[in-house]
Amino acid sequence: FSGQDDANNWFDGGLAYDHGWVGVQMIESAIQQNDPILKEKYRNSVELAAQYCISEFSVKNHNYTAKLIWLLAQMYAWTGNPIYANELNYKLDKNLIPGILWDETNDGIVDGTSPQINFSNLTPVAQEPGRMWDGHNSLPWYHAINTSALTEAYVAFRDQGDLVRANELKPYVIAMVDNLANEIVNQGVVAPDQLGVRDITYSLL
Repeated sequence: FSGQDDANNWFDGGLAYDHGWVGVQMIESAIQQNDPILKEKYRNSVELAAQYCISEFSVKNHNYTAKLIWLLAQMYAWTGNPIYANELNYKLDKNLIPGILWDETNDGIVDGTSPQINFSNLTPVAQEPGRMWDGHNSLPWYHAINTSALTEAYVAFRDQGDLVRANELKPYVIAMVDNLANEIVNQGVVAPDQLGVRDITYSLL
């Protein structure tokens, strides 16, 4: 079962949201399991889950794709298999990174906007680079999901010795976390009974 129908050129991506975190838990199960038979079964299972991540389309709702990025990053960190690095790079470059408000030249103008938009004209939480550009993903809960996924990708490349790629991702990671922390300091925290508190704290951690 999938959140996409290739024959009719339809895809949603919603299943990726749960697929990602369940897959990451399966990795942890495989690592922690002492029974060699179960360990192998868990590993085979999560390898199938990772193949699904590779086949799943990226979608405009970035936090869905971020869950796939999270699982692929964990798989790359765990196995070192370049197939996961390749797909990780593809989803980062085609989906998550372009969704971040950015200022490569430090001129105060949001990169890629035409007509040009000044950061000073954005809402307070978006006036510093690092926020997700669209209204849904810029909410602190979803922004945190995207931030933690990019952080996991950075850590995977760093720990696998690809320091060039890690260093490319690090400024985005820092800006996204700084942006989230700035919102909490200046706007307050989400009530503890609200959805998303776990993702915000995980991202900061």
